[in-house]
Amino acid sequence: MYRTYAEGHEKPVEIDPDIYAEYISQRKYLEKSVAMLKKNLQKDSEIHKQDNLRIMRENVELIKEINKLRREIREIKYGAKSGNQKAPAQGANPNRNAEEELDITIAERKKTVDTQNQRINDLKNKIANLKAENSMLQPQQGM
Repeated sequence: MYRTYAEGHEKPVEIDPDIYAEYISQRKYLEKSVAMLKKNLQKDSEIHKQDNLRIMRENVELIKEINKLRREIREIKYGAKSGNQKAPAQGANPNRNAEEELDITIAERKKTVDTQNQRINDLKNKIANLKAENSMLQPQQGM
C-alpha cells in the first residue's frame, strides 16, 4: 500500500540554512562542554585520589606512632610494677633529647646537693669534735 500511494510522492523537507547553522553551533558548543566536563571530572578525580592517598599515609604513620607510644606506656607501667623500669624506645619522642638533658641536669644537681650536704655534715661533726676537744682543754688551762 505504501508503494502505491506514498512512493514517489515524497516532498523533500527544506531546512532553513540559519536554523541548520544554529543547530550545528549549539551541537559544537554542547560537545565542547561535555569534553570540558569530562576533563574536569578526570582532574578532580585525580586530585581527590591523591588527597585520599596522602591522608591514608598520614593515618598509617599516626597509627604506628600511637602503637609505639602504647608499647612504651606498657613497658613503663609493667617496668615500674616489677621495679625494672625500662627506658622508652629510641626515637619514640622527638623531645627525647631535651628530656634526657633535663634528666641529666637534674641528676647532676641532685648529686651536687648531696655532696654539699655530706660536706656540711662532715663540717658539723668536725665542729662538734673541736668543741668537745676545746671544752676538755679549757678546764686544764684553769689549773
